[in-house]
Amino acid sequence: MKGEPFHVKMAFQPAAAAYVSERTWSDDQMLTSKADGSVILEFTATSRPEVLSWVLSFRAEAELMAPEDLRQELTSIVEKIADVYAPDNLEVPSSPDRPGSWLIS
Repeated sequence: MKGEPFHVKMAFQPAAAAYVSERTWSDDQMLTSKADGSVILEFTATSRPEVLSWVLSFRAEAELMAPEDLRQELTSIVEKIADVYAPDNLEVPSSPDRPGSWLIS
């Protein structure tokens, strides 16, 4: 999944900062600690899909700041996920023998 190298900048909330700070993500990484316990990580990546998956794995504890085009792609993915889980797309089955079961309409 390797492609051309590109610069990534991400912000991590304090809950994820220790994990991110303890590892080496690339040889040229830069880690900036903030007073509130959050960190900014900058590094070189070669796989856009892997960066997207990695950001999503942190849920709301991470924010992809750059590159902008990858941030826009992530925004599109998050919007699609939100649509899938929107209350309007879920319905409780009418059958009482299937409690707790949800179907996508």
